[in-house]
Amino acid sequence: MPCFNPDFSAAAIVTSALFELYTYTNNKTYLDFATQVLNTLNSEAYLLKDTVNGPFVLDHSTGNWPKNDEIDEPIVYGDYYFLEALTRKRNLDVQ
Repeated sequence: MPCFNPDFSAAAIVTSALFELYTYTNNKTYLDFATQVLNTLNSEAYLLKDTVNGPFVLDHSTGNWPKNDEIDEPIVYGDYYFLEALTRKRNLDVQ
């Protein structure tokens, strides 16, 4: 068992924030890093399979590490920030 536990929700939150920060700074570093993370999240490694019966988009999040609760599972607020990041990137009208 690895000592590292993936947490897509944290990555989605930061990614969404970096797209927003880019709109204020035009700092391409923010845009490039956010795009890289978003592309990683929007991959087979994180997207839930069609066979999963549930209202989620992504897998591999951590809800409460200290209590060993919601570990490596889909979490609704992670999906929210992932969708928000996708929307923010689309609204930037950049490639």
